[in-house]
Amino acid sequence: MAHSKMNVLHWHIVDSESFPLEILSYPQLTKGAYSQYQTYSQSDVRDIVSFAHFRGIRVIVEFDMPVRIFLGILTYLGTRPLLGGKHSRSDSLR
Repeated sequence: MAHSKMNVLHWHIVDSESFPLEILSYPQLTKGAYSQYQTYSQSDVRDIVSFAHFRGIRVIVEFDMPVRIFLGILTYLGTRPLLGGKHSRSDSLR
């Protein structure tokens, strides 16, 4: 990116089906990730930001609102929306 003079990484860290970011004060949120192996730890994020900073790239992390954060909150509360507006318990998702 730096070589191409693109100096901003606009990182959409969550999407409508996954909440992969580890937040220490809300540890249940990563249960909303696609899998336990597809998450970003705090160390991963620090490494990515450091790697970018060293190359002159600014990282902007974005959490889209309201749907994506809402899905993370539902995951934290133990429910996930299904098609048709119904909800299921997150422990049934594997």
